[in-house]
Amino acid sequence: MNGPPPAALVAAYLRAHYRVEAAEGPFTLRIGEYCAPLQHWHERWAVNRSAFISAANPFSVPTDAQQNASAHERLLERLATAGLHAVPGAGVDPDGRWIPERSVLVAGIACAEALRLAAAFNQYAIVFADADAVPQLCWTAAPSAG
Repeated sequence: MNGPPPAALVAAYLRAHYRVEAAEGPFTLRIGEYCAPLQHWHERWAVNRSAFISAANPFSVPTDAQQNASAHERLLERLATAGLHAVPGAGVDPDGRWIPERSVLVAGIACAEALRLAAAFNQYAIVFADADAVPQLCWTAAPSAG
């Protein structure tokens, strides 16, 4: 990794809304908040965990749309090769300072596997939820204090 994310970026990740475009209806993940639609989605796919992952904007540095689209396609290919089901989503800044970041919610993926995948795309973090359907940030590198 390129070192830990700065504290202001950590705060942005914690504040973000992680929008999922599931076939049964869209829902939003918020860090630390129980999400009933996520629990129903887990049940629908017969899994007890999931991870919200992006390949866009490596190290949270704004990157051009073409590069982000290419990285997203590579992420989808890796998920398909691994036999993992994913639905589209977007990381959204509720304050509108960041452009929504194309992402996916992956059914049944282990946290360690999701972190390795995120690190391969130079991402600082994923959003992971297990059977309790409470999304948590999991870092590929420890956040900095300053």
